[in-house]
Amino acid sequence: HRELGNALLTKMDEIMADEPTYEELVKRVSELEAALHKHQPEHISQDLHDTETINRAIVENISQKLFLKSRDSVYIYVNDAYAKSLGHKPEDFIGKDDFDFFPPEIANKYQADDLEVMNAGQTKNFEEEFVADGQRFWVHTIKVPVRNSFGEVTALLGLFEDITEQKRIQDELQQSKQRLDLAMEFANDGLFDWNLETNEIYYSPMWKKMLGYAEDEIADEFSEWERLTRPEDVESSWRMLQEVLLKKRKGFIKEFQMLHKDGHWVDILSRANVIFDESGKGIRVVGTHTDISERKQFEREIIAEKQKAEQ
Repeated sequence: HRELGNALLTKMDEIMADEPTYEELVKRVSELEAALHKHQPEHISQDLHDTETINRAIVENISQKLFLKSRDSVYIYVNDAYAKSLGHKPEDFIGKDDFDFFPPEIANKYQADDLEVMNAGQTKNFEEEFVADGQRFWVHTIKVPVRNSFGEVTALLGLFEDITEQKRIQDELQQSKQRLDLAMEFANDGLFDWNLETNEIYYSPMWKKMLGYAEDEIADEFSEWERLTRPEDVESSWRMLQEVLLKKRKGFIKEFQMLHKDGHWVDILSRANVIFDESGKGIRVVGTHTDISERKQFEREIIAEKQKAEQ
């Protein structure tokens, strides 16, 4: 055990020399598994309960929440971060299983996941949602099968992350987006948000509906606006936008025509503002489209009547 522990401690020092991101741990856990396989003598028992050096190396070098389970899903080791996240000390887990710390339905799910990974012998990611004490939680877990020198799966190594806050923020952003889309729909305006740095663009459902398209019928790509807009309007719009970016003009306000799915032209009033960063560089263009076809048609009829009367 001393030889194995020293070898693993050296390996952990190498692969954990800097503080890894959560994603990087996927690769590094694989390296740890390889180290376990390489340095484990054949005479060492599959029971890893007495390998104190492995525990020390893991606890000292990994700040993320980590656990190690036996083949029958009994905890062998957990680090401080994992234990504290559940309100316990690391020694509280040794020799126990998930039923000692989680509600039965959650424990059953975790053990089923363990069995799936160990039987398949392949690393797998799990993202799960559960309710405890009336509160909703989301967790992301990476589970890695650990093999002995014979290639047999003898244990399970897991990395656990509470992503509840991330999910909450995502849900709030999604709700805000839905509220904005709904507000824009009632206002009969279409919204667009163009990231000048990545060239990514968002068209609201109403923006697309204005041209007769369902939400999935137009890609969120800037080229779609160019494709559907009269060429002369594309050119003049570019010139106006450049003036805004150079701060020669306060905002973008322009009328142009876009091609409807049915083949006719739609008169559009576009209003937009550029968002600048601290250095004064334009980084986003956010604006709206309003269908002004009825007003423009009325104007054309007035002009036609006036011309007719002057003849």
